Amino acid sequence: MQRTDDFIDGYLDYVRILQTIDRVCAYAWTTITSPTEQRVQFHMGYDDNVSVWLNGELRFETHGGSPVVIDDERFDGLLQPGRNHLLVRIANLEPGWGFILRVTSSDEEVLEELRYEVPP
Repeated sequence: MQRTDDFIDGYLDYVRILQTIDRVCAYAWTTITSPTEQRVQFHMGYDDNVSVWLNGELRFETHGGSPVVIDDERFDGLLQPGRNHLLVRIANLEPGWGFILRVTSSDEEVLEELRYEVPP
């Protein structure tokens, strides 16, 4: 396991972190703490294939294609009160790989009350 806070404007660039390696995948895991149960919207940008699980439920998945910039892909989720586990799998098919993911309210407002942490 490798921890990082090496982001460029929120983009987790695996070329910088793990180098450019074709035909591999990596996982990113974080915990989102919510004070209440609430519907949220995820805004995603990625380079190559990506899958996203929220609390063990597959919420989003792609299979190839061109890089996508933030806000081009959106999907909904339900945060439970307390800790919510978010797992992202990113696969690299050709040079360049990474992702950016942000969480907003259903009305696309920033949710200041959410807390993010890397599990121990």
